[in-house]
Amino acid sequence: MSARLITEKEILDARKIPTLAFLGTSTFEELKPEMHERYKTRVAGSFDEEGRLNAVATNLALNMMLDGRAVPCGGIASVASRAEMRGRGNVREILTYWLRDMLANHWPLTYLYPFSYEFYRKFGYELCCQETRVKDAGLEMIVPFKQSLRVVMYEPGMPKETEFSLGIRACYERFVAGQNVALKRADAHWEKLFLNPYESRAYLYAALDSAGNICGYAAVKLQPHEFLSSHEFMKHAVLYELAYENRAALESLLAVIRSLGAQISKINIILPPGVLPEAILSPYRDVRLDIASVGMGRVVDVPAALHGLRAGTDSGSLTIRPVDGILPENDRTFRVKWTDARVCDVQETGDAPDLTAPIGRLTQLVFGFRSARDLAMCADVVMTDIARAQQLFPGKTTMMWDHF
Repeated sequence: MSARLITEKEILDARKIPTLAFLGTSTFEELKPEMHERYKTRVAGSFDEEGRLNAVATNLALNMMLDGRAVPCGGIASVASRAEMRGRGNVREILTYWLRDMLANHWPLTYLYPFSYEFYRKFGYELCCQETRVKDAGLEMIVPFKQSLRVVMYEPGMPKETEFSLGIRACYERFVAGQNVALKRADAHWEKLFLNPYESRAYLYAALDSAGNICGYAAVKLQPHEFLSSHEFMKHAVLYELAYENRAALESLLAVIRSLGAQISKINIILPPGVLPEAILSPYRDVRLDIASVGMGRVVDVPAALHGLRAGTDSGSLTIRPVDGILPENDRTFRVKWTDARVCDVQETGDAPDLTAPIGRLTQLVFGFRSARDLAMCADVVMTDIARAQQLFPGKTTMMWDHF
């Protein structure tokens, strides 16, 4: 078998395989120009000796935040294979193709949403982000904050709509600058946010400071709930994005959300980084929390991923040895040096490693999802100097709001 980009004449077959794999339905209407271009440039397939397409996977060109920098990242999506051809290495063939392609094009990172964490660990991916979700909270449980700032709801055609849109985007960019894993959003990522509230029952609220600049926003939508009867269909909501630049913005937005209690009986809240449930909900003892895993990452190019990384001390060095069974280019020993709290040099060395870890564990360290001290007791990690490893990998905040 072999893997390659699909051709124009293979697009229909490439669309059929995910439909079958995910047990969906489709009339295979003509694709929009942008989707047609994606199939020609970002979809690869695994072909048998007779040229039959047996599996496909998309690799999206993304930019991921890593220590305040936007880093090229491949977003693996729509991985699908024919049921009768599973277990024969088709997906491995495609993922290896895309990993080598990303390495050749200097994309240091890749990310995906797995159907199985164990399956993708075989290819070097590892859990790199979790979020805390408040489940089925009554709106009266939100602390009755004072709305000290003006809050405006988005509507298509509103006065200064363009300025409003740009303000929301700028607020997001400032908010995620300190959060690893978050995407630097392209235009397509904003489609889910700027919706007509009269058609979608999705509401976007922005908090404005005294100068009229957006300093926070909240996105909430009504949704059905599996335990509610049909006439209560729209009595459940989810607060799925909450970005803020100061306490006044956070409290003003939550004050508006709480005021929806007359229309909404229960709400789920995806807590943003830095917000503890007990800080915004009372009585806290009645709050139901879920910790949700939201994707897996992988380092594709070890030196490129490490270069520019923010360390926990001003200067130092560490010798690391990643173990990568897919990309032998990474399966070497590197001396990592940092000055001014940033990695400035990564070179291959013959010295004994201070840290040896599978590429998935190294990915957790690079993303900041785990610190060196967190991983010190893992059976697949060897550290000869935990304190020095902690200086390079102190652990950081991760978040991911965008599914692809």
